[in-house]
Amino acid sequence: MVNSTAINLRAPPALLAPLDAWIADQPEPKPSRPEAIRHALTDWLTGQGYVRHREDPEGAN
Repeated sequence: MVNSTAINLRAPPALLAPLDAWIADQPEPKPSRPEAIRHALTDWLTGQGYVRHREDPEGAN
């Protein structure tokens, strides 16, 4: 990933199991764990209003 900062994340089995289940439900090519975590974090931050919706470049939402 260009222009990004690596972070170390420890996740307990109680979080990894549902993460892996979500990954298994995705179409090919399946996302990696880091890609899935980025996706989940982006969705959550968007819902909280910290990240703009991709289809909302003007920031209305």
